Amino acid sequence: MQVDPKNLTLWHLISDRLFQIPQYQRAYSWQTKQRQDLFDDLLAMVKKNHDYHFMATVVGLAVGQIQIGTDLYSRVDVVDGQQRLTTLILILKAIELALDENDKDRRSLRDTLVRGDDETLVLLHTNHDYSSYFINYIRKGVVPSNKRQSHSADMNIVKGIAETRAFVDSWEECSGTSLKALLGILKNKLFFIYHQLNDEKLVYTVFEVLNSRGLPVPWLDRAKSMMMGVVFDNAQNPKDVIDELHNTWARIYSTLGLRNIVSRDLLRYAATLWPSGMHSRIMSDQDALELFRGLAIDQYQRTITISQHILSVAEKMVALHDNVHASAVNRIAQARMLHIAISGAFKGQEKAKLLDQWERITFRIYCLHDQDSRTKVGAYVRLACGVRSGVKSASEVMAALISIGEGYPIENVEKCLAETNCYENWEESLRYLLYEYEKSLAENYKPEKNILWQEVWRESASDTIEHIYPQLPKIGSQWNKDIDERSEKRQKIKNYLGNLAILPKSLNSQASNKEFSEKSDYYLKSGFRHLNEIVYPSGDRRRRSWKKEDIEAREKKIINWAKDRWSDVS
Repeated sequence: MQVDPKNLTLWHLISDRLFQIPQYQRAYSWQTKQRQDLFDDLLAMVKKNHDYHFMATVVGLAVGQIQIGTDLYSRVDVVDGQQRLTTLILILKAIELALDENDKDRRSLRDTLVRGDDETLVLLHTNHDYSSYFINYIRKGVVPSNKRQSHSADMNIVKGIAETRAFVDSWEECSGTSLKALLGILKNKLFFIYHQLNDEKLVYTVFEVLNSRGLPVPWLDRAKSMMMGVVFDNAQNPKDVIDELHNTWARIYSTLGLRNIVSRDLLRYAATLWPSGMHSRIMSDQDALELFRGLAIDQYQRTITISQHILSVAEKMVALHDNVHASAVNRIAQARMLHIAISGAFKGQEKAKLLDQWERITFRIYCLHDQDSRTKVGAYVRLACGVRSGVKSASEVMAALISIGEGYPIENVEKCLAETNCYENWEESLRYLLYEYEKSLAENYKPEKNILWQEVWRESASDTIEHIYPQLPKIGSQWNKDIDERSEKRQKIKNYLGNLAILPKSLNSQASNKEFSEKSDYYLKSGFRHLNEIVYPSGDRRRRSWKKEDIEAREKKIINWAKDRWSDVS
């Protein structure tokens, strides 16, 4: 394929074009690190007095022209380069807002970013902008709040707006130059290699060209482009198939949002779980792409079935990923795959019972017995393939699940947890265990409805774990009298299961290393039942101190409960 590149400054790139990101492409996914790298590049240009900086390759598909007043603009679908282009436009908008109202450069920026009036065309229309944060910011300068976003695709736009504004606000202090100097760099010293395509068919081969030139393209994007390319190469009238693929891939990217771990694994999972395959390992991205390429080339209409299969797997992966309460068992790749297979193959009570057993053996193996992710890979993957291909009944799957867990009996849990460091390198598992213990303290109790439990899941596991006997008790405090042990024994007992609880960071930092009588007030503020149990062990009589025998008694109680909680389904 002949690609005719143009070497353009940012200003030449955007001056006579209107860009849009098609819905069948991924959402804006740059995060703080990528944005900071760009900021650092811009600052380095000043400090090192560089005359130019090569930014990236941008690939666009020409989709028509539009006249606004007397000016004619090309309308372009951005095929590659949207992340950097979006971020640079956010920087330009931040500069516009920071300049004086009557500054001619502000008016020029405004006219470039918004073509026509406030309700018409903007320089760039992003995709998956569910809350219109980007469009309202570019059109009207409306800055979204930093509150938690309801859809993950909105999250990075909000962060991108905040971080680019902060960068522009700090520019003069950090660079020693004016905002006009930054604007000059952006307009005249940033260069792009721009490829404009006029035939949609070429879009789906350009990715291979770029990749062969050392410009890597995400595997999922390559799979999408490969399938659309196959349709254009083999169908006499490809429009209907392409339209359906566009719709399906728009749903895939909408489903994924900014869940990078799901995007990274999706192609591999979907290929391994293709109904005709039986595997002992999760397929590589390269093998996954070749599998789907072979299926599609044989019959181009199959691209729709493949894409719908990828969408189905994506939906189940996202549902599992978003269950933050189960993050301890969701972290193992082969376990996630088996969960996805069971979720797709069974319904109702059968599905619920199988997933219950899945959770029991997975937590037992990888958390209670603390096995690493290399354990039982083949067993999980083979069972997932068997489930997905429909060759196993519910009773056979249950028997296979129980068999996987046989080498890690619940009876050995006491050896795993008693008088053991249950804190260091075990924080995520511990939080999950104590969350499940919290749920067990009352029938139909849902701790996640407590606003402070919601706070717990938004924080890192280590920040939510409370040492009842503090990690650093004050010298001369009552703690060193109540825990009457030699210093090395004290160090160990702090991390024993019986001494650990869950407390949101806001209360955890306040409780700190206070005496037990003071700490227990914060425990009661949380409303957490396992903390209330610590303060009121017998129901109505408040505990006044916390000693070694209290740690031992609580450890024994939780271990006995865990033996029942993670035994096989009866």
